[in-house]
Amino acid sequence: MATADTVGPRRLFTRRRVVHATWALAVVAAVAPLAVTVGLLDVVGVLFVLAGAVRLAYALAHERGPSRAAGLTAIVLGVALIAASGVGMWSLPVLFACYLAAETALRLVQAVRRDNVRLYSAGVLAGLIALGIWQDVFCGGFGLFGPLVGVDLAAVAWAFAEPPPSG
Repeated sequence: MATADTVGPRRLFTRRRVVHATWALAVVAAVAPLAVTVGLLDVVGVLFVLAGAVRLAYALAHERGPSRAAGLTAIVLGVALIAASGVGMWSLPVLFACYLAAETALRLVQAVRRDNVRLYSAGVLAGLIALGIWQDVFCGGFGLFGPLVGVDLAAVAWAFAEPPPSG
């Protein structure tokens, strides 16, 4: 007989599957700009919608609070990037820096709540990337945004791979 733990969202969105999906999306995001220069905002936008949907689905089945908000921020960024694709590349640094600032706060709150050093590290990394983008450190070449997106998603997957403490 099937129980709630063996079927449905809890079984479909296991921690291991979410980590693997996020790693795969990080790799795609990191190499996509090398192959695709036209439509970069659309490609990255779709990747963030997918990553956010996976994170949100897991959070809805297993967690509460900031975890759900983190999935929503990724979805909102993805939709904003897709909507801004006709406006031009100028919107990429602004949107990505705002997203990373929100993610920094959410990751640091989660790190404190869970006593998770990996989440703390991922939050600090997101903050440093956001600061670098805001200060035009990375904006000299838009080719860096793909690898930055990949690094951020990889850091999230690395942080998420550590199971929460039991108890």
